[in-house]
Amino acid sequence: MFKVMPESGDRLLAVEVLRTYSKKDVEAFDQIMDQWMARAGGRLNMLIRLDRLDLSKVTLDNYIEDCRRALQRRDNLERIAVVGDSEMARSLVTMDNLIMANAKRGVTERYFDVEDIEKAWAFVRA
Repeated sequence: MFKVMPESGDRLLAVEVLRTYSKKDVEAFDQIMDQWMARAGGRLNMLIRLDRLDLSKVTLDNYIEDCRRALQRRDNLERIAVVGDSEMARSLVTMDNLIMANAKRGVTERYFDVEDIEKAWAFVRA
């Protein structure tokens, strides 16, 4: 389940992922992304909080679908901060960054531990 955080605004979409997510959640998040990108003029920064996500409950199909949709929007994203509390999440961000990051387009994805959330906010607000 995805929840838009109240700190979202302007060109910043902050979301929290709770417990796990289904294909319906991915589709709903896709619609949220469309709405926020339209409001932001097509370029968006994101903070994604994963510390309440149970990665073991996310099916491979849902993760792949989520990644596929993110890749489709790569040209619309700038700074992505992923906040978590697991080595698995850190590793996934490292892999994502190999695909998502693009200096020419200004796309940068970084992982932050939960205790560094203020640094994550500063990164996406810069």
